[in-house]
Amino acid sequence: QLLTAARLLQQTQPAFPLAAMLSPTCHRNATFRAILVGESVTPLCVQRFANVRCRGDKQLRDEGRSDYLGYSTFDEHWTKLNVLNLTGLRGALYLDSDVVVRRNLDHVLRSLLSSPHLSEIRTPQGCLQAELAHRFFNTGVWAVRPDA
Repeated sequence: QLLTAARLLQQTQPAFPLAAMLSPTCHRNATFRAILVGESVTPLCVQRFANVRCRGDKQLRDEGRSDYLGYSTFDEHWTKLNVLNLTGLRGALYLDSDVVVRRNLDHVLRSLLSSPHLSEIRTPQGCLQAELAHRFFNTGVWAVRPDA
């Protein structure tokens, strides 16, 4: 999925370099890292957030799953916040690996970088009613200024 996403993104001829945040397990896979480098994608090893807890019955359902390994399914969701630790970057455009990019997204990063008052640009909650949208944080497409 990540390789397909990277190839689709490369087809849009981005002006900015591409990188992929990988968990330590993926980063240890030298073959996978070599494939990414061959696709002009820099692999970055990021730590996985562990033991993220939530309220309600979601955690209980997770623990009841047959593939439950002692961690929350929320761990992977929160791990994307590592993009904020990339403080050597003036800007970063985070895309979930299941996002299909059909046109160039350079304008999103350029908008962020040219607007000093902005620290992020994120996906609107288009599928939710307006009064509920403020409660959710969608980071499927998320431009951030890690050095801010």
